[in-house]
Amino acid sequence: MNNKKYHVMIILMGTVINGVGWYLLSTSRNNQTIRNILNDYKQNSTDKLICQTNVFYYDDAWENYDYFTNDDWKIINANTDIISPTLGYWVYISSYTTNNGNYTDEKFN
Repeated sequence: MNNKKYHVMIILMGTVINGVGWYLLSTSRNNQTIRNILNDYKQNSTDKLICQTNVFYYDDAWENYDYFTNDDWKIINANTDIISPTLGYWVYISSYTTNNGNYTDEKFN
């Protein structure tokens, strides 16, 4: 059995949404929803995307080499819940269409 613990380092500089996948997003502005800030991160402002309603975040500090489980994640609604400028939020983009018509789509199960 593998008992290794893994250290994960995440850097939030230069996040650009340019296709289907998971993105770690944050903002310095108050009173925002994920839906409000998505345009700030799109590669081109005219691109269109669909994000899943459930957005995940972790609001407790942890030390290097600590670990947490799936039960530790908190969930908010991307369309209605106000986000904290001090936290990062994992958002799943399930569809992305560029302004020149390139389209990617993936169903989230």
